[in-house]
Amino acid sequence: MDKNSVYKNIDELRSAETSDMLIKDRLLNYLEANVDEFVECFSELDNIKNNHVKQAECSYNKPFFDTANGHIDQCKIVWGRDDVSQTAKDMQVTLTEDEIDEVLYLLVYEHDAEHGCCWETIRSYINNIVRGRK
Repeated sequence: MDKNSVYKNIDELRSAETSDMLIKDRLLNYLEANVDEFVECFSELDNIKNNHVKQAECSYNKPFFDTANGHIDQCKIVWGRDDVSQTAKDMQVTLTEDEIDEVLYLLVYEHDAEHGCCWETIRSYINNIVRGRK
């Protein structure tokens, strides 16, 4: 956003019909008088937004974000075998490789978007597996 586009928007708004012309005129006069400050603030906000996208596109973050057209389209939270096996170890439980697979499978297919997925979710699945052993 630059000064010319701000002035263009001001002109368009001035020509628009509205029920409260006094408020519209005061607002537009204020914006016109402070256009430099407005452009500067808008530019800072744009840089903040772009900074998140730039960080998402860094090589170390690439596995966790999909970006397109200057925006973040998707983010991914990744749970791995080490997360499951360490949690089991902390619980003083030993899981087989197949049981670790089961926990990871359940994390996706039993996912409840209202509650998300956290360490407690992993502990719960481990407890259910241990209780289900013969």
